[in-house]
Amino acid sequence: MDRKTFTLDKILTCTARDYVESEGKRLEDYEMRGVHFEGGFNLTESKLNLYEHFANEVPLGTEAVVNYSCNVVCTTSVFTKIYSAVAQGTALIPRKKNN
Repeated sequence: MDRKTFTLDKILTCTARDYVESEGKRLEDYEMRGVHFEGGFNLTESKLNLYEHFANEVPLGTEAVVNYSCNVVCTTSVFTKIYSAVAQGTALIPRKKNN
């Protein structure tokens, strides 16, 4: 499936309430879903772009991801650096309005 990556500028560290209030909306206008990414990377073989990997996990229809956080641990040896990353946030998906 060819899927467009979620817009990186909508991955935010603010709270859900701060985001929706800045948009003039209410929390009740959104469904919230957890978004998680966990992976390991060898920088001698590939470029680490944690944001893009995380963005691929964001559900379709998401307006913004809030409460984003990540932890990265590096293990080194003489030949390579291995990074383990865990990222998480909350997807805000607009609820469908009943007419």
